[in-house]
Amino acid sequence: TSVLIVVRHCRLPYEKKIPAGLIGAYFCFICLLIPSLLFSQNLRNDVRPFVNIVFDVVPFLLAWFGIVEKKQIIPLIAALAFSLTISSLSIIYQGIVLGVDSATRFSSFGYICMATAGFTAVILPLLGVVVLERRGLNPWLKAGLTAAIFIGVLAVVINMNRGVWMAMIIVTIIYLWVKLREKSGWNVAVLILLSCSIIIITLVPPFRDRAESVWNDGVSLCRSYQLIFKDNPTDEFNKIVGSTGKMVPERIYMWNGAWRMFHEHPWNGVGLGSVGEIFQSGRGYISPLAYSPAEFVHAHNNFLQFLAAAGIPGLLGFVILFIFVLWMSIRRYIKFPETVWNLAGLLVTVSFLIQGLTEYNYVHSALVRLYWFIFGICMVASCLHSDSAGIIRQKTEGNFA
Repeated sequence: TSVLIVVRHCRLPYEKKIPAGLIGAYFCFICLLIPSLLFSQNLRNDVRPFVNIVFDVVPFLLAWFGIVEKKQIIPLIAALAFSLTISSLSIIYQGIVLGVDSATRFSSFGYICMATAGFTAVILPLLGVVVLERRGLNPWLKAGLTAAIFIGVLAVVINMNRGVWMAMIIVTIIYLWVKLREKSGWNVAVLILLSCSIIIITLVPPFRDRAESVWNDGVSLCRSYQLIFKDNPTDEFNKIVGSTGKMVPERIYMWNGAWRMFHEHPWNGVGLGSVGEIFQSGRGYISPLAYSPAEFVHAHNNFLQFLAAAGIPGLLGFVILFIFVLWMSIRRYIKFPETVWNLAGLLVTVSFLIQGLTEYNYVHSALVRLYWFIFGICMVASCLHSDSAGIIRQKTEGNFA
């Protein structure tokens, strides 16, 4: 499909150039993962994750080569809003029927709860920016997108995924900070929505318990930060992380195990698909105090996962890629502040990375591909609305309307 779209649109009278820096950053990321394959002890396990990572960017190409007119963008946004609404309604229904408690997570249509949370984390910022910033939207469409946002936020609250909570709060703060100089009634609306969410979380006991666990986990993490990076968890480490709720010691035990894998294989890692196998190998990477040893299948953190799986080169490639994505989004927003899509791409990327601090996103290829598709939409929309950037040129008629 990608090849056909590229061939078809290369014949159109438009010259579309993907920013060379983005190509270089992604190519660098892929190349820096290769050493983990060359020194793999289980190539059969490690090839498939590598191939997935290579092809995760294909949806970006679909958006880049498939969108040639501005009128194509809004239907895609509406489709994303509709998919989010269906998924969110499923979560809300499960919460009503099954009940909500601080240990409950709900999945949606075959995807586990962490993947579902990730979908929400990358779609909500896009919808928020479109509703708040896009002028000229059909009133009915704007009402539908607004409803999708409220339903999505309610699903995020009910599903109690702390990574998405943090991502949404940080993205909202960034948006308000960026827009602080602008006198806009929408800023008040965003604050009201955020305040209502906080009030609900505060008043409902299961939500309050989950929110308190975020604070407790943060305190525990700060107290045990240096101990995470020791070769062996000490009694002090176990005492600190065991004094809070269930999930924080579990995460810290995972992070400690991933760090120890890196410490033993600093340059090539243990393999992109072998972290879970190494965890379960009985070599002492799982703390005896862990609540659910069977759930130690990855590091639950993008940065530590790449560090353990592909060593220093793998982490370096991941960091280079997303530093460039963030830098490009910020630079384009500063250059073209009137184009809302640059801000949308920035906030979607920040949300993706924040949510990835408590989950390994690349274990869910559908999530990573959705991120790249949405980022591709933002990039192309930005170019179509600000052709003076020089990225898209019309050969025959000059600039786009």
